[in-house]
Amino acid sequence: MNTTRNAEGLGPSRDRLYVTHCCRDKEPAGGDPSMYRAARVRRFIDKCRADGVPWAIFSAEYALFFPDERHDEYDTTLHFRRGQLHVYRRELPLSPPESEAHVRRLVQGVRLRLEGLGFDRVEFYVQGRRPTAYLLVMHRALDDCLQEHGSADEVRQCIEAAGRLHVVTNIGDLEKAIAGCEFHHSQVTALSRAQAAQRRQRSDHSATRTGGPKSDGFREALKGLLEEAERSGQSHVEVLAGDLHRGVGGYPGRRHNMPGCVGVMRAEMGPGDEVVNAPPSGKGASVIIRYRLPRGSWKEGE
Repeated sequence: MNTTRNAEGLGPSRDRLYVTHCCRDKEPAGGDPSMYRAARVRRFIDKCRADGVPWAIFSAEYALFFPDERHDEYDTTLHFRRGQLHVYRRELPLSPPESEAHVRRLVQGVRLRLEGLGFDRVEFYVQGRRPTAYLLVMHRALDDCLQEHGSADEVRQCIEAAGRLHVVTNIGDLEKAIAGCEFHHSQVTALSRAQAAQRRQRSDHSATRTGGPKSDGFREALKGLLEEAERSGQSHVEVLAGDLHRGVGGYPGRRHNMPGCVGVMRAEMGPGDEVVNAPPSGKGASVIIRYRLPRGSWKEGE
């Protein structure tokens, strides 16, 4: 039993959605997301409700399951084994074609809901034995990733490089994420759409020939961002590596050059600039650097 979702209060201005994956233990009668009985899901729901943030359950049957929806109980689970996604229904595996079709439907369902409601980033709270399968489906939907991943570590590394899906593994980190301590957004987009399209076309052509965008492209794009922010009178600007690389082109994709992008961003740092966010590797798409403006002020001792 599906109902049309009321998106009131979850408009485009709140572009971060909080999600956790479903569980097997459910109320037999179904209902809203409170039908999930696992302690992890209950903690997640209680925290999101208490803080008033937009949230959903990632259901292996219904894709994103929002709090004002109702669904029947189901017995569908996702598994990731030997680099492949498998779908089980009533503890029996679907055939490979059936699994592929089901995963495609989930990816499309997640993508349409995120785009339709204006969510650009997802904080994903995971625990248990099978989160990799759910993370991979969300990664495909959010980041348009078409790569094959041979292991759970490869899935996590690709997610980290893309930067739009932030994985949280304990309630303390979820609280930090909700408080805004872990994941920030770029404050400006200085390149016009036409400029970005031209850069993307040039860089994609270059990536085909040479293996990825070059440092000069990132340097030119970053210079444009800083100059535009300076002209607008801002005292500082925060630049997200994923956004910078998207403007240049080649990302997300197999031929991205995120280490090169982050290297250019770090090389531009001077006194007063600071790294606001960085993943453990220090080179992922979630790297954010706050640059002081105007750029010449620190040289002049201002």
